Amino acid sequence: SLLVGEQLVVGSAANALLAILLISGFAWLVYKIEDWRNDEYIVTPANVIDIERKPLGQETKRETTWDRIEKVSLDQPNLLARILNYGNIELSTAGQQENFTFRRVGQPEQVLAIISDYRDQFQQSVRDRDLDSTLTLLHHYHKLTNGPQPPLPPTQPMP
Repeated sequence: SLLVGEQLVVGSAANALLAILLISGFAWLVYKIEDWRNDEYIVTPANVIDIERKPLGQETKRETTWDRIEKVSLDQPNLLARILNYGNIELSTAGQQENFTFRRVGQPEQVLAIISDYRDQFQQSVRDRDLDSTLTLLHHYHKLTNGPQPPLPPTQPMP
């Protein structure tokens, strides 16, 4: 028997309604799991790519470069997320409408460490490139003002 509103439904009608509710709930659960499994978060030394695929075919792909990432944060919204070791990682972007959010990723501290390493490597390569440019300019200036000079030492290759 099943209580619906103020009426008690008994017999085969209750069983049919209960079966429909169980099948609907299971179908919803399968859809949500498949929706989560289809999403891809790709982090490379050059950029970040977020691909969201729905189980029935819709796909959205967004991409940004490390120079647009302003802030990286981790959110484990509740106790269950901490126990099961999953969380959301948000990449706040400059000049884009929406931040990148990697939803319900496993081992979020490790993922955050990888993202931070890539971001640090990118920032270091930018600083190295700026320093190389400054040294080259100074070398040319010195050459123009003092005549020929010994060649510059080789620069480090970009990672």
